[in-house]
Amino acid sequence: MYGVFSHKGYKARKKGDYMKKNTKQWLRKAASVGLAFSLVLASVPAGIIPARVVQAAPGNLETGSILSAQYVKDPTVLKYYTILANAQEKYTDTEDPTVIEELSRLTASQVIDQYGSNSDYTGSVYMAYLNAYAGDIDFGDLTITSMEGIGWARKAKNMNLEGLKLTSGEITEIPDSEFNACTGLEQITFPETLKKIGKNAFSGCTSLKSLSVGKAAVMGIKLQNVGEIGEAAFSGCTSVENVELGDSEDKVMGSYAFTGCTSLKAIDIPMKDADKIGASAFEGCTKLTEVTLKEGIQYISSALFKGCAAEAENGMTFRVKGDNTSNILPKSVQVIRSNAFQEAKLDKIDLTNCDKMTEIGDYGFALAAIAEIKLPENLKKLDDYAFQGAVLTSIDIPSNCTEWGASVFSQSSLTKISLPKTLEVIPQRSFRQCEFLMGDNIQIEDGSNLETIGENAFEGCILLANTNFLKGLTKLRAIKAGAFQKCSSFFKRGTSYTQDIYGSYRLRHGGDYGPLETVELPDCVTELGEQAFADNYGLKTVDLGEGIESIPEKAFYNANAGNVYGAKLEKVIVSSKLTSIGKYAFQNQTRLNTIGYGDTVKNGTAQFPSTLGEVGDYAFAGCATEATVNGYTVYPFYVKKAGMSDTEKDGYAEYAVVEEDKSSTKTVYIAEDDRISSLDYAGLSETEQLQYTKVLAVAVRCYYKAADVVENSVSGTTYKVADEYLDTTTDAYKTYYYRQESTQPTLRLKSGTTLEKNKDSSMESQMFMLTTSILGLQSSTAGSVTYAFGLQKVILPDSVAARGIGAHAFENCFNLTTVRLPKGLKEIKEYTFSGCGKKFADNQKADDFYGLRTAVIPDTVTSIGKNAFSKCYNLVLTDEKGMGSTFGLSVQTIGDYAFDNCPSLEEIIFPSSLTTIGNNAFSNSTIKEKVQTSVTYQNTSGKEIKYTYYRNRKPYGTYSSKTGLTSIDFDRAIRLESIGTNAFQNTNVVKADMSKTKIQKLPTGAFSGCTYLANVKVSDTTEDIASKVFVDNEDLKNINIPLAATLNGQAIYGSYGTTAGKDINPTLQFDNSANTSVTVPIQGSVTLPIRVLNSDTLNGVPTVTLIDNEGTSHALYKDGQSVEGGYKGLTVKASQDEKTGVYSFTLSGTSYIKEAVKVRVEFQSKFRVLESNGFMINSHTVDYAVRVVDMPTEAVDISAAEDTVVKNKPTMYEETSGGKILYIPSTGQAATSGIQVKAVLTPYNTTEGVTWESSDPSVVTIGEPVTKDGVSTATIKRAANGKATITVTSGSKTDRLDVYCQTAAKSLKVTTVGDNLPGEFSSASGGTSKGSPYMIKADNGGKDAIRVTPEFDSSYDGVSGEKVVYTSSNPDIIEVDNTGKITTKGASDEVVTITATAQASGQKKDFFLKVQSDVTLSVSTITICGKNGANTVGAGSTLQMEADVRPAAATNKKVTWSITSGAAYGSIDENGLLTAKDKGSIQIQAVSENGKIKSNKYIVKVTMPSSELKIYNTNPTVKVGSELRINKTTSKTASTGFIILPTNSDDTVTWTTDRPDLVNVSYDTSKVVIKGLAAGKATITGTTTSGVKASVEVTVLGQGQSADGSSQNGSGNNGNGSNGNGSNGNGSNGAYSNGSQIPATGIRIFAKKPNAKKMRVAKGSSTKVKVVLTPASTTDKVTYRSLKNAVATVSASGVIKAKKNGTAKIEITTTSGRRQVITVIVSKKVKAKKVKVKAPKTMKRKKTATLKVSLAPAKSTDTLSFKSSKSSVVKVDGYGVLTAKKKGTAKITVKASSGKKKVIKIKVK
Repeated sequence: MYGVFSHKGYKARKKGDYMKKNTKQWLRKAASVGLAFSLVLASVPAGIIPARVVQAAPGNLETGSILSAQYVKDPTVLKYYTILANAQEKYTDTEDPTVIEELSRLTASQVIDQYGSNSDYTGSVYMAYLNAYAGDIDFGDLTITSMEGIGWARKAKNMNLEGLKLTSGEITEIPDSEFNACTGLEQITFPETLKKIGKNAFSGCTSLKSLSVGKAAVMGIKLQNVGEIGEAAFSGCTSVENVELGDSEDKVMGSYAFTGCTSLKAIDIPMKDADKIGASAFEGCTKLTEVTLKEGIQYISSALFKGCAAEAENGMTFRVKGDNTSNILPKSVQVIRSNAFQEAKLDKIDLTNCDKMTEIGDYGFALAAIAEIKLPENLKKLDDYAFQGAVLTSIDIPSNCTEWGASVFSQSSLTKISLPKTLEVIPQRSFRQCEFLMGDNIQIEDGSNLETIGENAFEGCILLANTNFLKGLTKLRAIKAGAFQKCSSFFKRGTSYTQDIYGSYRLRHGGDYGPLETVELPDCVTELGEQAFADNYGLKTVDLGEGIESIPEKAFYNANAGNVYGAKLEKVIVSSKLTSIGKYAFQNQTRLNTIGYGDTVKNGTAQFPSTLGEVGDYAFAGCATEATVNGYTVYPFYVKKAGMSDTEKDGYAEYAVVEEDKSSTKTVYIAEDDRISSLDYAGLSETEQLQYTKVLAVAVRCYYKAADVVENSVSGTTYKVADEYLDTTTDAYKTYYYRQESTQPTLRLKSGTTLEKNKDSSMESQMFMLTTSILGLQSSTAGSVTYAFGLQKVILPDSVAARGIGAHAFENCFNLTTVRLPKGLKEIKEYTFSGCGKKFADNQKADDFYGLRTAVIPDTVTSIGKNAFSKCYNLVLTDEKGMGSTFGLSVQTIGDYAFDNCPSLEEIIFPSSLTTIGNNAFSNSTIKEKVQTSVTYQNTSGKEIKYTYYRNRKPYGTYSSKTGLTSIDFDRAIRLESIGTNAFQNTNVVKADMSKTKIQKLPTGAFSGCTYLANVKVSDTTEDIASKVFVDNEDLKNINIPLAATLNGQAIYGSYGTTAGKDINPTLQFDNSANTSVTVPIQGSVTLPIRVLNSDTLNGVPTVTLIDNEGTSHALYKDGQSVEGGYKGLTVKASQDEKTGVYSFTLSGTSYIKEAVKVRVEFQSKFRVLESNGFMINSHTVDYAVRVVDMPTEAVDISAAEDTVVKNKPTMYEETSGGKILYIPSTGQAATSGIQVKAVLTPYNTTEGVTWESSDPSVVTIGEPVTKDGVSTATIKRAANGKATITVTSGSKTDRLDVYCQTAAKSLKVTTVGDNLPGEFSSASGGTSKGSPYMIKADNGGKDAIRVTPEFDSSYDGVSGEKVVYTSSNPDIIEVDNTGKITTKGASDEVVTITATAQASGQKKDFFLKVQSDVTLSVSTITICGKNGANTVGAGSTLQMEADVRPAAATNKKVTWSITSGAAYGSIDENGLLTAKDKGSIQIQAVSENGKIKSNKYIVKVTMPSSELKIYNTNPTVKVGSELRINKTTSKTASTGFIILPTNSDDTVTWTTDRPDLVNVSYDTSKVVIKGLAAGKATITGTTTSGVKASVEVTVLGQGQSADGSSQNGSGNNGNGSNGNGSNGNGSNGAYSNGSQIPATGIRIFAKKPNAKKMRVAKGSSTKVKVVLTPASTTDKVTYRSLKNAVATVSASGVIKAKKNGTAKIEITTTSGRRQVITVIVSKKVKAKKVKVKAPKTMKRKKTATLKVSLAPAKSTDTLSFKSSKSSVVKVDGYGVLTAKKKGTAKITVKASSGKKKVIKIKVK
């Protein structure tokens, strides 16, 4: 698309049906849609549509606009056009062209003369008919008042305006848009006086071919005499073929002047001033091929030739006026501006003569078709997209051209490019999607300065093939993100991708070049960006050199997985200094087989240097694939073990066989006579069979005579042959026998040829694909050949242990056989080795597997994550060290599905460290039978039910016999507390002895589907056994469950007992060995620890019997009833819980039984068989030794941890070695509802009471305690701030809880300290979310801190505020102390959360950090201000700006300074030095060098300093007691007043006098007032803020004295120096009346501070000063002024507000000119630690005194308050002024705001 005119657009307009002359129906339709408007839209560039045309759209015929003076301004033209329109209407009705033809022959005057009186032609008519008039128009020699409206005759074919004149003179200009959309106009003639053509004048005139000025119409647009061509004047004139501009260099051509003139072929542009050639002037001139330019033109305007010649057969050629050389531009051209040649077609263009050209602008040649281009040597800059998409095959970049924008050559057709050695950066996307660019054709001169290859620079260069052009570079440092991404493409035939014999998509090639296959980086490269080489499916080998120490995220990642995408990367050579491999770095490199460094590179092994510290998440995930070779088959047979050799032997045939336990091939040598078929093998005895081994053969080497090879046309036999050629770089794959071709190679031998298998050097040989005839054995069934690729052996150095192996790191690496885990490893994360195994695809290997076989788990591993080894089908765990564990010695947690689907596991031994086994942790570690086992029974309703399940298989496997997970050893798992749902489901476990564990609950499915499980013993700590724990355990014989466990539903479920047709009835035992003795408290009760009985498990009625020491039995409970009275006061009560259905037996004792007696409980248990009416029945007898005695309290344990509020805010409560502490805030639920505290009594049935006590009920109160079952509970509530201790006592035992009631913080303020932290955590810096952590370096030295400070409201007492506590989610990675100081340990992938929590209220701030060994600290925040906080500067002066860049240790702290608004008032240089130019406000901002972080916007006010101060008053006088006022003026010719120059100065004036005894001076910004005090002469001096001074001498006259010394009576002074006429003493004198003013003689200042003259104020706070003037009768007023408002401001009432740290002077001035200055020092808040007071010990009545107060430290910012204990004796005001009232003694308390105080006594006599 060329601007608004596309090829499609032109064609659409040509095809458009604009006018059909012959039907009135078309006219109505056209008018109804607004014909004029649609034409305008179709023809005019966006933004240049004339509004008047749009508004004048005529509408439809019935309701459309009437032709009137509204549209055609001149009455004569209106009359003429009315006649034409009426004629058109008649023509439309009659289709008789006679009148139209006649009107076309007449001039306007003739038409009016002949038709003007004919009412048929002068009546009202619609505009649409004028629009449709298609005849000729000739204005003759008409004189008119206005041209406006002439262009409404849209379809007029020819117009003659040559003789037309205006009443105002000659026609010199065509108005804007006048002939816009005149689509019928072909020719038009204007008078020779025409000089200017307005905007859009002829735009959209699609039929226009001729425009003449001053002569008869000829073809073409003749504009020789026209001086100005307006914007879009001829845009869309698609029929114009020729334009003549003449020779005038002064001609002006507006933007879009000829845009879309699609028939224009040539143009000669006479202007040499490029400013006179508008942008896009010839845009979209798709047939313009010949252009002549004039020497002197400075630049090619924007989009000037955009889209030119696009539809021409040949490209554009350029010439310079007067020079016959073709294809050159004027030498004077300095710049080719943006879009200048975009989408144009160009022949050769040679710019070398443009020796001043320095720049090609944005999109300058984008999408242009360029046969050849030569760039000038002085060219310096290629702007963004300069050649983007250009059809250009090669280009040489001159040595000076080093400034490139983004995407300069992206999507171009370049195949070859030469880069200068001076180029330092290949910017982002420079060659992106250059699909024909070849690596060997990229030339970089020797000694290149190239340092950086930018982001996505070569992305999508699908024929690049290699990076050979990087060889020899010595300065290259960085290859940025995506630089070589997607340099491959799949080959498509039609709509489908073609595939090779492996079923993988073929890759596109071009001749000898194809996808990127080899990468070799020079050692100087140290930085590799994310996805730098991602999605390169053709990549085979990579050598990263020695400089790359970190492989970043997705560096070699492939987005698509699976064999179909056919990733080819096999070998990677890494640096010996490699430290990290990022997330997804090699994911889905399905054939990656070899990784190494230096001399360690070994085929089939991935080995890493000892410097490696990190393997990221998904780093090698999916590095495996399995492929079935199309057309290849495998033949099984058996060979005597003695008849097969791995080495060549005489008489042995060479076979390629698939190995038994691998998906790969190998070469073996077999004695032919030692082979037998599968059928023959089946007939052998077991003893004979042991002599044979099974072979899966692919090919055999056969020998033949060369002469027997024939063409296909000759009679013979065609054989498939296997070629050992492999498109591979690693020997590990070279026996796979395949080619990349989609068809298998063949060999044709003539009929009767005999193939020999014995070696014969005289004959030719090849590997022949097997057939039954070649094999020579019958009844062998052929199968397909499937190979596996990918990582096989991985050796991880111990250095990885600290940061660990990432989650999913080796997931689905199913070809992996061996992995060496690093010593010291602490965690195997989720999915790390999941899927590292696979079933053989070959049916001949049923139930056999390959993949990871052994993994020795280091003793340091504490956690095995979710799915860590799931689907490792071939995995076998062993107790390699004989230490009694298959999981190392430290494992605490085995996660969900950790070893799910590991059918090769046979034995596991759990270590003593283990605490948790997750859901399905070992499930499916066997193979199920393929046929279901079924049992038929009748359910409870009598309906016959078929119950089915799958039995497990044991053993299984064709080549390797496996038993499945048979043995699980819990003997050492003494800390095991939890196992998950289905933990051992579907395994072959035989025995499960959990008696030594501490498992609390057996969940559903824990042992379901364990069809070989025979014996189970449950731990006596198990309290709960879920429904269906034991399901389908068809071999179950014994199960031992503790009596204290609760059984839920059918814990044992399956086809047991004869009811279900099977004679399996396991023995159920209930164990009470952990609870054989029971002590009953006297007068109390105890419930026996029996919870196994409920409605589902109890069969019949239990009995309870007491057997005394003599062996006599005494019934306590029988026949469902308790025996009344029991035995010696010992009774039993049986009950059933309504909710759980559990039966319980409670013993009560009213008499002492000190010598134990036996209590026996007898009952039957039952378990329903499936859903039938049948049950498994077992009888049980349980004995207890029982005593009834006193139960003293042994321990009291108080805690608030169980309270709901505390659970939500755990920092409220803490238990330390120093005791238990509870913090209660002043707000929230804890403050209003209190905290529930529990005291647990041991034993629970103690017979001693419990008491609660608060040490200070005024701080904490205790609600009524409730004690039950050994737990005493009470609610405590805060009453006030402070501390109280809660003591709970039972018997001789006590426990205590310290309670602190604190003020809750209003908010939490965050600051940071140290060089490695940002100024603030934000989305830009990271650290605000787990998904975007802040990166901090390892071993930071503990010098950084996150400080979180509570902020309180104004009611805070300054003492009892809550504190902040800090925690780290992983102190092993980041440790934080109680001050917020953080210390980083080792680097890790884990995101660590640092939490700062307000201890009482629970408010918290979370910070997310990630520790890395090599962190490039990026700028996170920039805060700027003027030096020393200055925000004003005088015009002509400078102000140094300062930037606080955080973190302080940022790698690049450089900032770019700019003025974002107010640039007219000043400038700022690269160092932040602001130069003020003129008065105004300047907004400044600093931006980090990468442009990502912006500072605050800082406003500096530029003030205008004064250069001169003038006082216009001459010889001024003032009388004693009167005032002289001198006002400020801005007039430079005033006779009185003062003026500050320049008049826009911001300065103010301070006025002083040398004779304060004669005059009093007061002033404000608008005036100075001089009051006479005594006769004499005084000098008044004004000083501006800038220091400019001026003085005037004032004469003070005594009463009755005139200026000349004569007496004057009754005169007053009117305030401006002239005499008034008032009577003596009463004359008017401005602000005051004569004789009534009493000036102040003294100023006393008071403040609530120790020193009112020099006070310290905390930043952000306020304080008030009190001013007392003497004498008390003074009429003076007081004004206040701060001399540094940036530090402190002062209000009109004397309130001082501290703004920022610093010192400010506060000036206090009276009306009469008295002045005092106080100093205000602003700092951070400093609390007083001590108050000192000096005061009189005694006072006399009615006397006053002022307290002298000092604070320690002296820098304290505290304010003071004063209070008297007896104001009737001594009164004290708010400023410490004492007044003695009456006799007596009073205490005066002086208190600092921080809480410190001092009390003194004063006695009044």
